[in-house]
Amino acid sequence: MANLPDCNVLFERYFERWYPKEYVAARGKPSILPDISNRHDLVGMNTEQISPLTPEWQARTQNQIDEMLRAAQADWPKSWAVREPVSPQWVEVFDNFFTAHKISELLKSSPEDNFTNQYVVLCCEFGAVMGHVLRQVNPRLVWLLDYPYWDSSLFDPASGISMAVFHWAIKKMSSYGVADGYVAKMGMCLQLLEKHAR
Repeated sequence: MANLPDCNVLFERYFERWYPKEYVAARGKPSILPDISNRHDLVGMNTEQISPLTPEWQARTQNQIDEMLRAAQADWPKSWAVREPVSPQWVEVFDNFFTAHKISELLKSSPEDNFTNQYVVLCCEFGAVMGHVLRQVNPRLVWLLDYPYWDSSLFDPASGISMAVFHWAIKKMSSYGVADGYVAKMGMCLQLLEKHAR
């Protein structure tokens, strides 16, 4: 079995470099986000109001997320046995394909200083696909938009729980989460939402 770097190492190597200096000055050094955050103080609130972005940047960020979903819809059927519509099967196929060995090969062919390298692209496509599937299963979920777009999370206004699905993808593509099983992970998180919904 290939030895993969930890998710924190890969986040620093492939994602941290793309945060603007202004972001770092205002918010501090970016880091990998927790799988879920529980913010009871935000229950019932409008995500447009709690997003740190202006309405203009919220629209831009939503468009970037939508673009990554469209990219996955265009790219994945060329490589794997997936068909429209996007479903949990897409998550399962991606998850099963990217073993530690496959991820190791991907890292070798993904230059860190190229924003369009396949590691970054596939992490972001996987995050967008998981977000889409979760919203299909639980229509309460809405995007809590942040910048860069991969810091956006799915938010449940009924429970105050948010899920950092793009960071889930980075964890999948590392030693941390390569064997986690992401269909099951999504199911457990959806159960958690219902347990804490008000």
